[in-house]
Amino acid sequence: MRQQANATGVQNEVLRFQKSLQQYIMSGRKLPFDMSQVQRVQQLVVAGRNAEAKALLQQLQSAMR
Repeated sequence: MRQQANATGVQNEVLRFQKSLQQYIMSGRKLPFDMSQVQRVQQLVVAGRNAEAKALLQQLQSAMR
């Protein structure tokens, strides 16, 4: 149950990130990273490697600030 809750939490974070990413792009600013990194986060979540996905997601979020 704990792993499932963690996975759901990471998936929710990814969804929030995607929404903020869309807003960032719509504002006309250039992304400070490559979209392949966003795809990598999604691949990690699908593979169940939530800790790695969360770490990469946090790096991307801090780059957008």
